[in-house]
Amino acid sequence: KLELKIEKVFKDLKVKSKKIEEQTKQSEENANKAKVSELFTKALNEEDKKKYDEAIKYYTELLELDKNNLDALNNRGILYCDKYMDNKGNEYFKLSLNDYNKVLDLDKNNLYALINIGDLYAGKYRNKKEEEDFNLSLDSYNKVLILEENNFSALINLGYLYFDRYVNSKEENDFLLSLNNFNKVLSIYIDNSSALSGRGILYDNKYINTKDEKYFELSLNDYNKALSVDKNNLEIFNNIGFLYNDKYIITEEEKYFELSLKYFNKVLNIEDNNIKTLDNIGILYYNKYCYTKNEECFNFSLNYYNRALNINKNDLDILNRRSRLYLVNYRISGNIESLEKARKDIELGLNSDCFNIELLTTKGIILLFSYRREKNAELLKETEKYLNYGLNKNRENMHIGGTYYYLSLLYKEYSQLEN
Repeated sequence: KLELKIEKVFKDLKVKSKKIEEQTKQSEENANKAKVSELFTKALNEEDKKKYDEAIKYYTELLELDKNNLDALNNRGILYCDKYMDNKGNEYFKLSLNDYNKVLDLDKNNLYALINIGDLYAGKYRNKKEEEDFNLSLDSYNKVLILEENNFSALINLGYLYFDRYVNSKEENDFLLSLNNFNKVLSIYIDNSSALSGRGILYDNKYINTKDEKYFELSLNDYNKALSVDKNNLEIFNNIGFLYNDKYIITEEEKYFELSLKYFNKVLNIEDNNIKTLDNIGILYYNKYCYTKNEECFNFSLNYYNRALNINKNDLDILNRRSRLYLVNYRISGNIESLEKARKDIELGLNSDCFNIELLTTKGIILLFSYRREKNAELLKETEKYLNYGLNKNRENMHIGGTYYYLSLLYKEYSQLEN
């Protein structure tokens, strides 16, 4: 009897111990879930405040507790992608792609990850102009459309991808493929502001290429339709401002300069540190400075570029544009300090991305001006190398004419040297 009682006590203790163990485990799991939820909320809050490094830190801490959290992996991947877009640092590209691939390892048909991979390669294509990146982006979007035929995000992003290639190639087929994707979205969602805005950008670029007023009107019409749906959309204000800037470039009429500035200022009245708008106003005054040679326009342009770079000092596109502004100032005024500032901007940019096409092309122009001062024949060889690299990689009309112009100056220098 005593042995039976002892055995029963041991059995009871084992049962109680198991229950305590299960309860402890459940408590730990609950605490873990609560912590994961807390970290996710903190990360989202930091994103809202545009403190992206802090958000990445919280997502990383969360993934140490829950390594298979798909939302955290996708979100951190997007933040890494944004950092790659901002400063073209290849390490961020790899970190972003790694997060998206982890999601696909866990869920091979995850639409968000497939779209995000498409966006990542589209950004790389926009930067490097490599057809391989275009195809990888295209492949990822098409996988989404196989799974979900009318996926809104994939169709819009495909429209932008073909637009990016059209900007580079000027091929009518790329224009039509881009247009087809925007039209498909609008056939399903008739008032979709994103698709209207995308198609407006496409028509604006066609206007720049053809000088055909029809495309100016089509672009403006799409933007106005988009504003009727979303009247305070800052992106659309920016787009209308840039459309009028393009018309100012073509016509050189002051009224279009004023209209462009009016729409950009609408953005700044709502969000005074909108970096895209600050950059756009810098471009607008740059264009006016080129036409008028008015030093006041140079100072305005420089001020807006500086304000934009104070927000993001690693924006290589704005850095390149400021360098170009200094070069124009050097050509107009002969100010050697401007030539030196242009050189410093380009070297700073190339330290971040040594294969950036725009930066390398601008470096070629700087070397040409340096040759004219120093008469060192080696500088001519370097100039030719950089300008031809830019010409072969970048077929955008807004830059290609300038590159050919500087090449013509280069060959003129060669001719004089031979004489």
